Amino acid sequence: ELINKQIHELVLDVMQFNTNEGRAWREALLKISSANVLLSLIVGAVVFFLLILFWHDGVLTKRQLNEKNELLIAAETANQAKSDFVSVINHELRTPLTSIIGAFSLMGSGKFGIIPEKLQKLITIAERNCNKLGKLISELLDFEKLSSGNIVCHFEEIHLQKFLTEQVETNTPYAEIFGVKLVVDTLMEDLIVIGDSHRLGQVLSNLISNAAKFSNPGDEVCVGLNKVNGRAVVSIADTGIGIPESAIRHIFDPFQQVDSSNLRERGGTGLGLAIVKLIIEAHGGKILYESIVDQGTTFRFDLSLAA
Repeated sequence: ELINKQIHELVLDVMQFNTNEGRAWREALLKISSANVLLSLIVGAVVFFLLILFWHDGVLTKRQLNEKNELLIAAETANQAKSDFVSVINHELRTPLTSIIGAFSLMGSGKFGIIPEKLQKLITIAERNCNKLGKLISELLDFEKLSSGNIVCHFEEIHLQKFLTEQVETNTPYAEIFGVKLVVDTLMEDLIVIGDSHRLGQVLSNLISNAAKFSNPGDEVCVGLNKVNGRAVVSIADTGIGIPESAIRHIFDPFQQVDSSNLRERGGTGLGLAIVKLIIEAHGGKILYESIVDQGTTFRFDLSLAA
């Protein structure tokens, strides 16, 4: 009976403990369950809000893509219209301009009789300006073709030493206008490159004429050629007025000219260096330059050697 009494008390204690413990656990679980329900509602609301947000963002993105496509089509149409306009204008201007230049040349040659000195001077000025206008038209057309990728280069082997010498001889009369002497580096190697002789002639004409135009009377412009890292590197160096720091970033941009009265007096269309850069890049090369104000400028570009 004593043992049974102790067991009975023990069982009652255990039952009492379990009942209190169970009640505590139940209350805790109810609290957790209530918190879970509230949290679920919050999470559900957030998810619903995110879904609405994503859907709205998707609609906006699709609308923006459609607008961008429409703008792209409009831009391509405008670009094509611009190309067509430049081509038409080039043809419409070049034809009468050629006739005008021819007429002035005949008048200046004296074939129609002796021309008074004052009239001869006016004819010379008119002819010079017609030639400038013709050059501007050509540069506009070349830049349009090069920038749009519509120009085709005819690559061939070029003996660069001979080619550079010929280009110096061709540009000598222009340099003499500014009292500048063109010289060729006597240590040039006879390298053979792959390139378009006509387009490379444009490059050298632009660079040499710029060097002469921005040099001082009595200066020299040196054309050199070296082999560097398996590529031919052509250099055109002058000891002229140099390029101001304010113009360095935009030197190859189209229609950009150095904002200086000293340089503007020398004229120019602002397309020459932009065309040069496009032609060199079409040959797989790069063009770089170094310049110090009042000390001179050196342009360098590289070309692939023939195998």
